[in-house]
Amino acid sequence: MDAKKVVVIGLGIIGTGLGIAKIVSGKAPAKFSAKWFETLSDADLNTEREIVRKAYCSSGEDFNLAVRLQNLLGLFDKELSKRAWGGRTDYGFPVHREHGWHLPSKD
Repeated sequence: MDAKKVVVIGLGIIGTGLGIAKIVSGKAPAKFSAKWFETLSDADLNTEREIVRKAYCSSGEDFNLAVRLQNLLGLFDKELSKRAWGGRTDYGFPVHREHGWHLPSKD
């Protein structure tokens, strides 16, 4: 066997073992990860969002920090919206009926 193949296979086995160990260990997910957002309750999510919002409002002249915090607020809003809508995407507008837009139909 070629030494290069042995090294690649060995690194693959080590990487797989580390991945499995991380999954099995059951650590808390990293803060602001997708899994972290899913594990929080609505009240905790709103509390954390308020902390980030206040940091965003007080970022001052630090443009990079403001952009990162604004993107983080977007993630909070996306998770809150997903929970509020229950995974549905049927917004139901605009509706065009026989005689115009947004008119009720005779059922």
